[in-house]
Amino acid sequence: MVTQFIQEVRRHYQRPSGAIYLIETAMFGNEHEFINNCLDSRKVSTIGEEVGQFEETIARRLGVKYALATSSGTAALHLGLMAIGVKSRDWVLTSPFTFIATSNAILQAGGQPLFIDIERATLGLSPTKLEEFLVRETYSNSSGHCYHRASERRIAACLPIHVFGHPANLPEIDKLCRRYNIPVLEDAAEGLGSSVCGQSVGTFGDVGVVSFNGNKIITSGGGGMLLTDDESIYRKAFRRANQLKSSVNNDVVEVNYNYRMPALNAALGLAQWQHLDQGIQQKRTLYNWYSNLFSESSIEVIKEPSESYSNYWLQAIVFSDQQQRDSFVEKTNEAGIETRAAWKLLHRYPLFNHRFHTPLPNAEWAESCIANIPSTIMPDA
Repeated sequence: MVTQFIQEVRRHYQRPSGAIYLIETAMFGNEHEFINNCLDSRKVSTIGEEVGQFEETIARRLGVKYALATSSGTAALHLGLMAIGVKSRDWVLTSPFTFIATSNAILQAGGQPLFIDIERATLGLSPTKLEEFLVRETYSNSSGHCYHRASERRIAACLPIHVFGHPANLPEIDKLCRRYNIPVLEDAAEGLGSSVCGQSVGTFGDVGVVSFNGNKIITSGGGGMLLTDDESIYRKAFRRANQLKSSVNNDVVEVNYNYRMPALNAALGLAQWQHLDQGIQQKRTLYNWYSNLFSESSIEVIKEPSESYSNYWLQAIVFSDQQQRDSFVEKTNEAGIETRAAWKLLHRYPLFNHRFHTPLPNAEWAESCIANIPSTIMPDA
C-alpha cells in the first residue's frame, strides 16, 4: 500500500520527483491586486481600512455580531480567555489531542488546562466524558461558579477544539457547560467553513476563534479572529488588543497587548476569502480521492461526523496500530512525501504535566494510530 500511495500522490500532484509537503499555501490569482491596493493607500498597519472590511466580511458570513482581527489565532485565544474571566490558577477544560498553541494560550491567561478525553467520531472533546467529570468531580458554590473538588480551584472555562477541520459536538458541549455555568471558548482555528447542524463552528460558545495562518483553508499570511455576540466580551478583547491607556490620566490600568492584525495581512485575507467555498470543495474532493485510494486497504480515511459539514482542512488516516502507522510515516518521508504522526498528547509535556486529568484512552488511540497526509489543494486543477 505504501508504494501505491507514493506513486498515486506523485501522479495526483504532478510531481514525479522532489518534495510534496503536507500543506502548501494555495494562491488563487487575485492576491496581488488586493495587496497592491493596500500598499498604494500607504496605510498598511492596523489603521488600514482592510482590517475593518475583513472583520465585517467574516462576521456577516458566520452570523456573529462582533469580529476582532488579531495578529494570530493564539493571540485571539489569549484575548478570549481573558475576556471571559480566566484568572490565575483557574482550570480550563480542554482536550489533549491538538496543537500546543491552545494550551499555551491558557497558560498565558494565567490558567491551567485540565484535560478531558476525546471521542473517536469527532476527535474533539467528548460530551460524555465531560459530563462524567462534571457530575463526579465538581460542585457549584453559592455564587453559582463551578469548582473542582480535588484541587478546590475554579473551573473558569471550557475550550473545545475542532480537529483537522472536523466539528466537535458543540451542541452537546455547549448545553452541558451552560448547565454548569461554565463559559465556552471554541478553538475553531482549523474549522473555518465547517458547521454542525447548519451552524458555523466558532459561533456556538461565548467566544470563537479562527486562524488565518499560512497553512489554513484561507490565509492572511499570519493572523486570527475572535468572534462573539457579546458586546462586553468584544469590548474587553478590543481594549486588551490595542495597548490602550486610561483616558483620565494616561496611567496604565492593566496589561494590554499589541495583538491587532495589520492591514497588509487583512488585504491578503480578503483576497483569499473570495475563494473560501472553492477551497473547501477542493478539500472535500481530495478526501473523496483518498477514500477511493484506500478503499481496498485496512486504512481508514477520517470523515466528517454525522450532522456536520467539514472543510477537511487536513486529511487524516487511521491505522490498526502504532507500528503500522510509524512504518508508513517513515517510508513516505524517505520517498519525499511529507506525512506525520498525530500530535504528542499535551498532558505528556512538562508544561502541562499535572495529576489532574481524566482517563484518556481515545486520545491515546489517536496519538498512536492517526497520521496526516498531503492536503494541499490546487486552485488551477
